[in-house]
Amino acid sequence: MARFMLLLSTLFLLITDANSISGQWIFDLNRSIKAKEIFASYYKQLDGMVITIDANRSYAILGRESGSWKEHGDAFLLTSKKGKKMGAKLLKENQLLLFRGRVPLFFRKVANGKDISEYIYLDRVYKQRAKVYENGYLYYLFLNNGVFYSYVSNKESVTAEEIKRAGDRLEYQFLGDKIVMKGPYKIVIIAYGKEKIVTSQGDILYLEKKR
Repeated sequence: MARFMLLLSTLFLLITDANSISGQWIFDLNRSIKAKEIFASYYKQLDGMVITIDANRSYAILGRESGSWKEHGDAFLLTSKKGKKMGAKLLKENQLLLFRGRVPLFFRKVANGKDISEYIYLDRVYKQRAKVYENGYLYYLFLNNGVFYSYVSNKESVTAEEIKRAGDRLEYQFLGDKIVMKGPYKIVIIAYGKEKIVTSQGDILYLEKKR
């Protein structure tokens, strides 16, 4: 009997978690366009947008807004600190539907458990091989604490220490299958085999050999 109750309790927790609004959600561009192609140009501006919904009734959209949420019948109501409201409803297969006005926004839940060190190399220099900026080569450096450095130099080789000292310090969020940058510009980074990364701005950087 005790084993049965434990199994029942575990099953309940799994069902509750699967149907929970809390967690990280990333904007599903393709699903949204498929649902409402008329808004395709607007949807493309939201590519990479992440919303984090906490069990403590708060939410935050990376680089955009934050606020609180509550149940509203069989759905949810999100209210920003500025008073803007969005309706939300959980769908099957870890999907979340938000309504910003009359515009439907589809999100998919971010899978947890993957460490960023499995995705890219940390504290290693990534470099764009050709000069694409007037000031020289573009360098990236990622640390494990959510900190990221971007650096441009005419030098054909720089160290991680130089990037940390002179580069622009930003923040990132790892979503399991992509990296989303926090900063004045939205940048989504996709890694290929850890040694090549491509940004949503079209920059391609490669892992530098250790010096």
